[in-house]
Amino acid sequence: MGQTGAAGSPGVNGHHGIKGEPGLPGPPGAKGDMGAPGSAGSSIVRIVGGNKGRVEVKRNGEWGTICDDSWDMNDGKVICRMLGYSKVLSTFTANAGTGKILLDDVQCLGLEQSILDCKKSQWETHNCSHSEDAGVECA
Repeated sequence: MGQTGAAGSPGVNGHHGIKGEPGLPGPPGAKGDMGAPGSAGSSIVRIVGGNKGRVEVKRNGEWGTICDDSWDMNDGKVICRMLGYSKVLSTFTANAGTGKILLDDVQCLGLEQSILDCKKSQWETHNCSHSEDAGVECA
């Protein structure tokens, strides 16, 4: 038998193949954790009309309106914060509501966590009609 010769040099690399077809989608991800419950304050205020409209407040299980006397952007900041929005875009006199006018002369500084922490008249003490209901637009 003869001897084996030395190994030859490597050959030239060939061309890359064509790209394959996309694979099947993977399985869905796991369900995320449940978020923290909303603040208690959000259950006592609402905006009738979505993120822009008349502001209403709940007292003793009954919804009522807020008079627009002294109503400004600082009051709107507090309402928007209570409802989970990041900012107030405007405050205005809204379309007339019905029922009781629960608050008047609301004067927030804009830092309060709840409208209940703001300076205001006593509940149901007002000199307003529903043509003066407070409104806000939040974003």
